[in-house]
Amino acid sequence: MFRGMDLKRRLGSVLAVFSVIAALAGVPMLAAAPGAMAATSYQAPGTPSPSVAGATTPFATYEAPEGALGGGASVVSLTSAPTSEYDSPQGEADGHAYVQLTGPGQSVQWTNNTGQPINFINVRASIPDSSAGGGLTATLDLYVNGTFRQALNMNSIQSWQYEGNNNYNGSDQNPADGDPRDFWDEFHAFVTGAAIPPGATFSLQKDSTNTASFYWINSIDLWDAPAPDAVRIGEFLKKRGHLQKTRDTGRQIVDSMLSMIGKLPCKAEAKELAFFVEIMAKREF
Repeated sequence: MFRGMDLKRRLGSVLAVFSVIAALAGVPMLAAAPGAMAATSYQAPGTPSPSVAGATTPFATYEAPEGALGGGASVVSLTSAPTSEYDSPQGEADGHAYVQLTGPGQSVQWTNNTGQPINFINVRASIPDSSAGGGLTATLDLYVNGTFRQALNMNSIQSWQYEGNNNYNGSDQNPADGDPRDFWDEFHAFVTGAAIPPGATFSLQKDSTNTASFYWINSIDLWDAPAPDAVRIGEFLKKRGHLQKTRDTGRQIVDSMLSMIGKLPCKAEAKELAFFVEIMAKREF
């Protein structure tokens, strides 16, 4: 895929060669429209102002330890300063605490106090690594107002890195290489069926069908995701069409160049120019 500036530069180089060939053939060139290939204006460092920098998110985040625990679920938190240079799940967790679900029926529950329906969730969680490293997959169940709604897919494929005396500061998924770190990952899904209405309760619960030996829940993001933006999709498709149009225009220019080359009086020179143009065309268009 070509970037816009690359296309302008490459089309400019083709036009430059085209103008030379046109001069040799005695054909006048049309001038480009003013500003047709204007450079992007310079943006000074430090803009925008730091006072307006930073993200404004459309979602709310609920911390798991602030939820209501059920079925024997427990909170694990960092209660003292670390005594090792190696990390811990509490150390990496938001708020240095998380909810642990280890048996069937254990859960953490919240109430939708966002004032908005929730149709999309993102869970920051951790499940165990496989015995040989490289992760495993499992599900965790979502309930709305006490009724099962759906199973959320989770995995530990991109978490659980290990380091130790023989692998310090490494990025190794072999448990034999030392102490673990990078415990957390995020798992998102659209809510199946109706959105979770304001005031409703929703919970994450370990059931007998959820096969991981533990589920550590750190937080959950809640979002009333909008419908696809037809205007932006249309703009994207329009830009994509413009890209193809630019490529087609470039090919038309090359074809015109080859046609003009064929009319040059010196056949040896024409052959050399045609060879050069074809090589350039294959590279650029």
